[in-house]
Amino acid sequence: MKNMTHAQFKKAIKSNLTELVSAAKEVFAAMAYTQSIRPIVEGYKNQVIAEMDAINEFDGTPITDFHHDYCMGESKFAIYIQKVNAARDKAGFKVPNDDYCPLLMAESAERAAKAKLCKVLENVTGLTYDQVVDSGLDNFKKYIDLNLSYLAPYCK
Repeated sequence: MKNMTHAQFKKAIKSNLTELVSAAKEVFAAMAYTQSIRPIVEGYKNQVIAEMDAINEFDGTPITDFHHDYCMGESKFAIYIQKVNAARDKAGFKVPNDDYCPLLMAESAERAAKAKLCKVLENVTGLTYDQVVDSGLDNFKKYIDLNLSYLAPYCK
């Protein structure tokens, strides 16, 4: 972190405010989109899992959560992907090709927006994105949340 006086800090904020607000708005939009589609995507993935009676090929137990879809055998997994893609299309999600998941795309966009915010904040705090991330996930979340809470009133 840069050593600066309170006056220097205020000046750094003021001179970067437009860029900071723009980056914060991007993070807020990405977070809102991710949160809004998560229950839809997770819902249809779990519904497909439930309808398939999928079995974990490693321990023989039923798969009841899409987070364990990788434990299906290849042939079952191929059917699962076809059904998930059909459910995705029915839900109205548009993706570049069938290898893409709308939720993973949204989460990726959210991470990119947060990285961009960190890059803009570097002009104020002196902390790089890598430094913030390397400090641990909890510290990264706190850093993002703290800065978003500060910038939120400017995001109209």
